[in-house]
Amino acid sequence: SSAASDVYKRQDKFLASQGKKMDKTAAKKFLSKGKIHYKDLVSRKTGRQYEATVEMVDPGEGNVQFNLIFPQR
Repeated sequence: SSAASDVYKRQDKFLASQGKKMDKTAAKKFLSKGKIHYKDLVSRKTGRQYEATVEMVDPGEGNVQFNLIFPQR
């Protein structure tokens, strides 16, 4: 579907900026669970690794957004 394709492209661009790649396994997790937890994302600003859950949010009208949820410390 075109909606899944759009999500895939937008998420791939975001993940690439964080040092990750979108693959079929990741795409299936986003479409089924709406989020994926990563322990080794890479900050664009500092180059350091960090841990966060990437959550897919669809407020409607095909405007999919992605939020980072950081673990409680």
